[in-house]
Order: sequence, then C-alpha cells, then structure tokens
Amino acid sequence: MGYNPFTLAGKTILVTGASSGIGRSVSIECSKMGAVMYITARNEQRLNETLSMMQGQGHKMIVADLCDEDSIIALVAGLPKLDGVVHNAGVGDRTLCKMVKESDINRVMSANFEGPVLLQKYLQKQKKINKEASIVFIASRAPFAPTIGNALYSASKGAIIGYSKVLGLELASQKIRVNCICPAMVWTELVEKDAEMTGVDHNVAQLSYPLKRYGKPEDIAYLSIYLLSDASSWMTGSSIDITGGRTHFKIVMKVFIKTIAEYLPETILTNEELVKEFPEWSVEKVSGKIGIYQRHISGENETATDMAVKAAESLFAESESIYRNEIDYVLFCTQSPDYKLPTSACLIQTKLGLRKDIGALDFNLGCSGYVYGLSIAKGLVCGGIARNVLLLTAETYTKYLHPQDKGNRTIFGDGASATIVSTEGFAEIGNFSLGTDGTGAENLIVKTLGSRCPNRLNDLAFDESGNPKSSDYLFMNGSEIFNFTLEAVPALVKDTISKNELQFNDINLFVFHQANKYIMNFMRKKIKIEEPKFYYYLENVANTVSSTIPIALYHAKQENKLHGNILLAGFGVGYSWGGVILMAD
Repeated sequence: MGYNPFTLAGKTILVTGASSGIGRSVSIECSKMGAVMYITARNEQRLNETLSMMQGQGHKMIVADLCDEDSIIALVAGLPKLDGVVHNAGVGDRTLCKMVKESDINRVMSANFEGPVLLQKYLQKQKKINKEASIVFIASRAPFAPTIGNALYSASKGAIIGYSKVLGLELASQKIRVNCICPAMVWTELVEKDAEMTGVDHNVAQLSYPLKRYGKPEDIAYLSIYLLSDASSWMTGSSIDITGGRTHFKIVMKVFIKTIAEYLPETILTNEELVKEFPEWSVEKVSGKIGIYQRHISGENETATDMAVKAAESLFAESESIYRNEIDYVLFCTQSPDYKLPTSACLIQTKLGLRKDIGALDFNLGCSGYVYGLSIAKGLVCGGIARNVLLLTAETYTKYLHPQDKGNRTIFGDGASATIVSTEGFAEIGNFSLGTDGTGAENLIVKTLGSRCPNRLNDLAFDESGNPKSSDYLFMNGSEIFNFTLEAVPALVKDTISKNELQFNDINLFVFHQANKYIMNFMRKKIKIEEPKFYYYLENVANTVSSTIPIALYHAKQENKLHGNILLAGFGVGYSWGGVILMAD
C-alpha cells in the first residue's frame, strides 16, 4: 500500500516564479510529495509567504531577478545538485502589434524566453543538474490560440516550446528529460489583471470549457509532479496541453458602444404645414394619433451619404475619445444609397478622410438595421478584424413618398446617426436575437428601379379614400405591418431577455424602433412594460427608419437615462427583426 510512483522523496527541485500563482502551487504541492524545494522570485515578501506554506524540512528561498544575467549567475552558485527544475517565471503582455516598442519586446522576451534559457545554460555549465533529472517549462496554449493583443506573449511562449524540444534532444544522452506544460486559462493574478485590460468576462468565458471552469494553479502543479517524478521516465520532448477539454479556443471579448451622434436635415415639415395640404385632417388628429409634431426632410440634392458624413463629423467634433485615424471599418446601413454602385461606404471613407487600410461595407436594411449593424460590428471586433467600427445609418425615405401620400408623409422623416463600436465604451453590447421572414416583403416595398423591375411603371392609382398607390413609390400595408408587429415583437423581447440570461424585471429601459406612438403604445401595453421604462423620441423627428433607435439612444444618453440593462428592439421591412441588450454604466 506504500507504493507511489509519483513520489518526489529524495529529490531536490528548483521552481522559478514561486512567489504566486502556478509557481507557488507547484512549490507547495512538490513539498507535500517529499521534495526538498529551492524557490526563487523577485519579490522577497511574497516568496517568504510561499516558503511558509510548504511542508517538510530543508527548503530554501533565493531572491533573484531572472532578467539580469548577474543575478542568474549568483542564483546558480547558491544551488545544490538538482533532480528537477520548473521554469515558471514570466510576464504577461497585451500590446497591439502596431503599438509594439522595442522596450516591450525586450521586457517580454527577457522574462519569458531569455531568462529561462540563460538559467538553463548556467545550470548545465556549473553541472547543477543530476543525471535522470527532469526539466519542466510552463509554457502556454497562447501560441496555438491567437488573440488580439497577445502577440508578444504568444511569441515568447512559442519560442520556449521550440527551445525545450531541442534541449530535450541535447540532454537525452544523460537521460535528462525536458517537457513543456501548455495550460489554457488558469485562475491567477495574471488572468485577473488581463481581464481589466482586454474586457474579457472570464466568468462567462470559462463556461465554454467542457469542464465548465478555468484551471486552478494546483491542476498545473499535479501535472508538474508527474513530469518531475520517475513515473514519467520515458517522456521527453513533449508539449502537454491542459485545457479543461477545450480543443478550439475563442476569446470572449466585451464589445461596447463608445460614443454616438445624430444628424437631422435643416428643413422641417410641421403638422400645420401638412394640414394645409390635407385640410380633411386636423393638427390634433395627426399629433394625437401618431405622436409626431414635425419631421426633418432631406434637401433636394442631399443624399443619405451626405447625411451619414455629417453625423460622423458631429461624432468626431463632440467626442474626445475617438479620432478618425483610429477607425478600422465603416458599416453603412441604408436603403437609399447614392448609386447602385459604387458602395456608399467607400464614398464615405473618402469624404471623411479616413485611412485607406480599412474595411467599408453597405448593408440594406430598414427599421431593424441598427440592431443588425451592432451585431455585425460586434462580430468584427470579436473576430479581431477591427478595433473601432464606425456604424452609420441614414435614410431619405421622404424621397420615396408620393406627394399625396398623406399617411406615410405624416409618419416618416429623414435623419442619420453615427456610432463607434469598440473594445471600450459606455454600454456593453450583449447577446442578440435576430429574425427574418421574407413572406411579408410585399407589405413594405418600393417595387421599381431595382433589377427585378428596372423601369418606372407609372401605374399610379388612388383607393376609395384617395390614397395613392404606385409601384414607383413606397407602399406600406399598414394593417399587415401592424399584425406582423403584434406577432414578432413580444416574442423578440422574450427571446432577447432569455439569450442574455436575464429576467423581464431586470430591464431598466426599453428602446424600441420609433415607428409611431400608436403602435409603440399598443406594444408597450401588450408586453406589459411600465411607461417610465419605455423610451419615446419621435415627436420632433418622426420615423427615421434605421436611425430611430440610435437617435433615441443619443437623446436618452443626453438625458442621463442609460443605466443598467437596456433592451433595443428593431422591426420592419423584410420582414426583419432584431433585439439586443446593452449594459450601461
């Protein structure tokens, strides 16, 4: 019953970086297995704490800086013959590639590569390593799972893995074994500090591991014991992954709305002016039913691109946290592009004087477009394609309206918005609920001037109420759109809350697409949302299609109403719908 192939009794082992984390745990656990431990680190106080936690007798601590060759030489001089070495000391780093300085390279490589290599050199030269000893390098999964900002750290650990394999070959004749341990995420001070720098939610990220947790320092210690013991006597030149079951790694990043701005055209159309054109209506009837008092109308030669540029210029002028040379990608949501081609986003890049080494993309979507845009932008940031995405929305729907279409002319206005989606900001972007049903396409449509029907049909007709209907202008089947909204939006709200693992009462503010007040009030009551939690901003801007939600967000922020969990819900043309939770400061 006394047989134990993993015993370290009679072995003398050196552990570097023993003042905390993995190094401390390896030192403690090896002492429990009977080893005499020599531990080293730069911090004398914390190193002494580790020493006090160890079991057994004869242990010794030596303060040393492994980034200094003279300190390494002094350390080696004070060591006895060793049966095991655990090269654990190292530093983390989150410097973006384009921001790397020579001092960053020197700092990371000195601690993570040069230090262990030089220490190993002097241990061999001074004949401090016994035959049949075991050398263990604590490397990382980082070289095989690249993440943004991890270039120097990954490179240093990749270098040590390559070095260890060659070292194993060179020492094999002495039966000295050399192996690497490559952990995934392990709960240490380094990881906790990294979360603050990168916006990674580690409590969420660890749930993606099959074993539903990150590693503990002792998990790495137990594997180290195996490699240091005689139980691993036929093992050398190996790099062992210890990952909690993860075979594919994807960093879970936090992505934020950093700043937001709006643009509204100068021309204003009031209800009083509309009633002059349609005397059968009254100002009270229009404002009372739809909750809109005026709307902004784009100029005769003013395009959606022009308005998007003006929104972006307002954003740059108002914000002190972002500069145009920091933009990595332009996303432009519009159903009224300047041309069939080229892409309007390309025109915007030039008009704004943005860098040329960026992405630029249009996408055609209406009232759910802002939510969809946030989903694309978040994906670009999480995928490492961009750090700062400029999300623009702009529509000139009023140009699609027949002059005698009094219903739609009361509802729609023109406007634009600009949003920066980035790795930091005032509102974290949560999980999305998205939906599509093309069977309703005919109920909100401009039929002509596309590839399906390239020419105007000039088929203007009037219904029994005198409302125009034409393939050449915007057609909206109000009753069908209303029915679609009744069916889709309550389910959207429920699914969005569920996908963010929240409860209905956890939502502090609901910001819906600002269609018109009648529909919004009906939906609010149906979903049972308290009126103080339901945000309106359409009285003086009307329905600006893809821009309603960002314009509402902009003003809610100005009014200091963005706190806690905010649910965004867009719905309309397509049919399409989308929801997301923002977590604001």
